[in-house]
Amino acid sequence: MAGLLDSGSDFVLFPKDIAEAVGIKLTGRVEKADGIGGPVQCRSGLATITLRKGTQTKILRNIRIY
Repeated sequence: MAGLLDSGSDFVLFPKDIAEAVGIKLTGRVEKADGIGGPVQCRSGLATITLRKGTQTKILRNIRIY
């Protein structure tokens, strides 16, 4: 699965069903986040993210996601 990073944002939210589809367990407490679409409830989890560009690969472990 590929994704686009928003380098200008403080954080990025995505739907719960996407988190579940890629195996992220949302175990954090429910929090409120405000964004361009208004306030939403979110829950955090930890993920391992693999970044690839050409032949280079970088693995980021235990990244908190929302």
